[in-house]
Amino acid sequence: MRKHLLLVLFLSSLHSIVSFGQSQYSSSSATGSGLPTTLLTDYQCVGINPANLGWSNNNKQFHLGLAEVGAGIYSEAITKKEIENFFSSDDPFSETDKIDAAKRFANSRMVLDAEAVSIGFSFQKKNVGGFAFKVNDRNLWNLKLNTTAAEILWLGFNSDYFDLKEVDPITQQIVAGISTNPMPAIDLLKGTRITSLWIREYGFSYGRHIIESKAFKLYGGIGIKYISGYSIIEINTEGSELTAFSSLSPVFEIDYPKESPSSKSGKNFDPVGKGYGLDFGLTADIADQIRLSAAINDIGNIKWDGNVYQASYKSTIKRIETAGLGNESIADLIDALAVQDEVFEWEGIASIDRPLPSTLRGGAAYIGLKGLHTGFDILIPLNDAPGSREAALWNFGLRYQPVRAFAISSGVGSGGDASFRWSLGFDFSIADTWEIGLATRDVTTLFT
Repeated sequence: MRKHLLLVLFLSSLHSIVSFGQSQYSSSSATGSGLPTTLLTDYQCVGINPANLGWSNNNKQFHLGLAEVGAGIYSEAITKKEIENFFSSDDPFSETDKIDAAKRFANSRMVLDAEAVSIGFSFQKKNVGGFAFKVNDRNLWNLKLNTTAAEILWLGFNSDYFDLKEVDPITQQIVAGISTNPMPAIDLLKGTRITSLWIREYGFSYGRHIIESKAFKLYGGIGIKYISGYSIIEINTEGSELTAFSSLSPVFEIDYPKESPSSKSGKNFDPVGKGYGLDFGLTADIADQIRLSAAINDIGNIKWDGNVYQASYKSTIKRIETAGLGNESIADLIDALAVQDEVFEWEGIASIDRPLPSTLRGGAAYIGLKGLHTGFDILIPLNDAPGSREAALWNFGLRYQPVRAFAISSGVGSGGDASFRWSLGFDFSIADTWEIGLATRDVTTLFT
């Protein structure tokens, strides 16, 4: 399990992050400007605003994209240098380091997300409209811990909560911690939320003009996607009840404590969920000067029917077999904290339905100057499903293309999972056929 999990950890900032598509954009121009709702067209607008397939930014009919990747990490508790050390150093954390980390992670949040487009294709013709197809992986991990949860995460069985230590009779090493006065998880972890989602979308969208005149154009679009689910974890004690379940692909090789009616054996990268989602979008163009867009995305759900486990509402946390993050592998840590029945009283079930992280997007842009696109964009989460942001995300930005072969984009924004950010991106055209781009969602993190 460690080999697969650490690979995904490196690529998508922990076992799951998305982007999950909530703030990450596979397009460098959209990441740099923060204006995807009004800016993106061709296959890049699949999953964002299908109405934009009604026209082409560069007047070309065919577009093909390969290997577009975006990833991000945000933490209120640790610095960029500490994140780099976490991924690059093999040295275990000292006990002092772990105690300090537990204090800083208490009542703080960490968000890790990633998005990867394997392939995208589109065809657009004025009187026909635009058709687009895209295969997209989205990942998001959202972590919010109370004081006890942070202590258990970093210190494991060395936490004061586990007042009895189990010692290996041969090595005399501590192998587990036991609480002689275990508390219900709903009380002990009150205010903690851990969600993780990894899905692959096969999206098809269509868009075209609805009204077209010299002074006003209205475009509409619809998208449908088939979704394969590879992992979901949701542990939520923020309300009055405990919500805890998981469904993980066999590739993670989780050592489940008991059989489930939905058990899947083997080590293959098999999906454990499937579902459908719908996208709808509208864009208005006023006198080729102002562009207004709105879209609603990810209306639908996923049925998880592989390796599905649900925790008992009355579960108590009484035993753990890890020394905490830093000395144990990430694989062992997730195994102990999210799966083993000594932490939660997991019960195997046949299936569970969970909604997609639905969003509402809006945007306004000025497009009256040649080569310049500037405006405002907002994304509003419509539910709190795994993969959702906790708050609305907004951006002011621009994209400027002084010559055909080069474009620069930049913007400022806030909300979602961070305070202030300054994005920056560059795009280069090769022989007017291929485009290569690079962007950062927050350029300040490169220097501070």
